[in-house]
Amino acid sequence: MIVKEKFELVYKSTGNVYNVLPLSSGTLKAYEIEKEDKNHLIGLVNTFGRMKPSPLTPIIKDNAHKCIIVKMPEYPLPGFATKSGNPVINLSSIPVTLITDYMPTDIYSLFLYSISLAAFVNKKPFKSGVEVNIANMIFSIFMKIFGKKSGLIGAFKDLIPKLQFLIHLYVKVSMMGEIQRPNLINKVASQFYINTNEMKLDYDFNSVSNFLTAINENNIISISTFKFSSTIVNIAGMASLPMFEDVSRFFSTTLASTIPGNTNFSYYWSKVNPGLFQKLNNIAYTNLKRSV
Repeated sequence: MIVKEKFELVYKSTGNVYNVLPLSSGTLKAYEIEKEDKNHLIGLVNTFGRMKPSPLTPIIKDNAHKCIIVKMPEYPLPGFATKSGNPVINLSSIPVTLITDYMPTDIYSLFLYSISLAAFVNKKPFKSGVEVNIANMIFSIFMKIFGKKSGLIGAFKDLIPKLQFLIHLYVKVSMMGEIQRPNLINKVASQFYINTNEMKLDYDFNSVSNFLTAINENNIISISTFKFSSTIVNIAGMASLPMFEDVSRFFSTTLASTIPGNTNFSYYWSKVNPGLFQKLNNIAYTNLKRSV
């Protein structure tokens, strides 16, 4: 796996959004909340853990003190890791003013997300083989959201293997860091019985924008970066966009989306392919235990 420096799908007026923020501790300190407010939020986490026991709770409880809690409205995501490896929670992702108005479910999910993200960024635990499950989940998402409208479930179902091929190739190159070479393309193509001479493949699959262009220009789904991003945001919120570009964000998002009733991470993903979703979270949990 690799850790993306910046995201293409998450974009602000200042440019692409950083994954790991290159901020000094001094700069970050200016955004931190008061210590007593942090203690209050940790108390909410502990309360939720007692009310809703989970194998994740001991991990969160043991690592909550490591979290830096900030209010950084110019950063559009609910959490990030610092270059020194600290998990950071960004409260600006929740439209709440008073510290007493935060809900335990939301705070618990933010701690889980940020602790998981930092652990995965630091240890890079996901090895070769996991990309198959990631790609299958992304394929399931594409079919759930775009499949029927694009005719992939009907008249154009012969295009499904081409979509699978492009997704698996993208995940291998962009998220796992494999080198885009003809032998890799041919290897992935053979898994789906694709004749590469019949497809346009002159794209840089390190880029999610190029990947989406490949889907569009091979006449599989009429899609663009804007259409994809806006659709995902409408369905699941801004916090879900990075899961399509970065392995650490992918698994942190799926884990956090299991917390019932939270408003940060959509439960929608669990309904796309329930069996595969559970398998992915088992992988995430196993690797989280090894990484914290």
